Amino acid sequence: MKRRGFLSAAIAAVAVGGAGAATLYKMRREPAVRSRLLAWFERIDPLARRIHEHFSELTLDTAGVDAFVEDYRALGFESLSTRDNSDFYLTYLASTDYFDETRVADAPLAYVAFFHPYVSPCRNPFARFDDDA
Repeated sequence: MKRRGFLSAAIAAVAVGGAGAATLYKMRREPAVRSRLLAWFERIDPLARRIHEHFSELTLDTAGVDAFVEDYRALGFESLSTRDNSDFYLTYLASTDYFDETRVADAPLAYVAFFHPYVSPCRNPFARFDDDA
């Protein structure tokens, strides 16, 4: 192998290695990039991917997100999720322990039950009872 061929191969190897390192660095630093790459590799459900991207600063329980998406579809709310509305995200937050006073801040969000006042009126994370004091 001549010197010119060796240098060409070395430059190509460094370029490929640098691109891989830059991708790994972006995956660690930017949650949106990580979720897009995971969705491409794992074929994540589009609704679950939207939740992961929207709440990228929070630690989410993947099984809980999947359970929420299943319940969301089972109750016939699929048509509402086609447009970008805040009700979808608020429903997810209300369905988790995000508003629970006893929740540990560092713990991942846990899916409790699907929140809809007409479907499950017993679960209301916003209720405050004055007679508890």
